[in-house]
Amino acid sequence: IAFAGDKAFVKSCFTAEHGSVRSYLVTGTDEHHISENKFFTWHTDSFGDSMRFKYILPILLTLLSCGLLGGCENAPATVPPPEETTPHTHAAAAWETVTPPTCSAEGKAVGNCIVCGAPMETPLPTVAHTYTDTVVPPACETEGYTRHTCACGYTYDSDHIPPTGHTLTATVVPPACETEGYTRHTCDCGYTYDSDHTPPTGHTLTATVVPPACETEGYTRHA
Repeated sequence: IAFAGDKAFVKSCFTAEHGSVRSYLVTGTDEHHISENKFFTWHTDSFGDSMRFKYILPILLTLLSCGLLGGCENAPATVPPPEETTPHTHAAAAWETVTPPTCSAEGKAVGNCIVCGAPMETPLPTVAHTYTDTVVPPACETEGYTRHTCACGYTYDSDHIPPTGHTLTATVVPPACETEGYTRHTCDCGYTYDSDHTPPTGHTLTATVVPPACETEGYTRHA
């Protein structure tokens, strides 16, 4: 820093860039910029009375980076940017299952990248259904099948067998005097039907003659 009479100036020494931010020190008698977003005023009065303290610290920090106020002839032309992680594809060495998969929902596993340590997660595919088989035999009017049931509630049928049909037992009911006769066919399942109907036989009567008495009439009784 040099002073000439009542004028003050700072000698430019380097420019540093980090991405979109540029830090620099320029020569002037009234105004100086330390970064794109900072501003300070250098008055033409004496250095100790007129310079605002809040602007001294940024200037000193800049000059210290040039060599402890000893000049900037050997200062680097640029300041190297901060080290960045080399771009890479995340890959985990091992996965830990936090949500086991089921037959109806995916699971989840977590791990860390072996390069940068970033947390990772991956879905676990659903597993196959586990079935319990139940054989339903055919009946007279309903088919048989094998039902496959999973604990999740999913079910399906296979191995269908047609109905067996009725197994009937025939019972002959003879006609009576006033009721018809028939043959009744009955299955163990409860199904029944009648066939071979015959009309009633009618009454077979025996005539009995009752003669009259002193005080009663006579008649013939048919029974």
